[in-house]
Amino acid sequence: MRPGERPALLGTSGAAARVDGRLGWGAPAAQLAAETAIGIARALGAGAATIINGNHIGRVGAYVETIALAGMVGIALCNASQAVAPFGGYGRLMGTNCAITA
Repeated sequence: MRPGERPALLGTSGAAARVDGRLGWGAPAAQLAAETAIGIARALGAGAATIINGNHIGRVGAYVETIALAGMVGIALCNASQAVAPFGGYGRLMGTNCAITA
């Protein structure tokens, strides 16, 4: 963890972008990814962003709220251990960090 680091946009290719979290706080990297995906979607109709060298991003709902406030539909995901069963399921299959806006 490098608390003083700021995320950077490494580049874009078509509708995809890559953000480097630089091992700093995860939330600024996730916010940059969401805002970058919004900008790409405005220009091209769809946009996606990934983060490398990231840390804990907190509540993923915050990033889809950013997307929703921009008038768009979005999904935010991050890696997480199997913690919950899907609706109607009996075993743990999914992590808890997934949010969708429509």
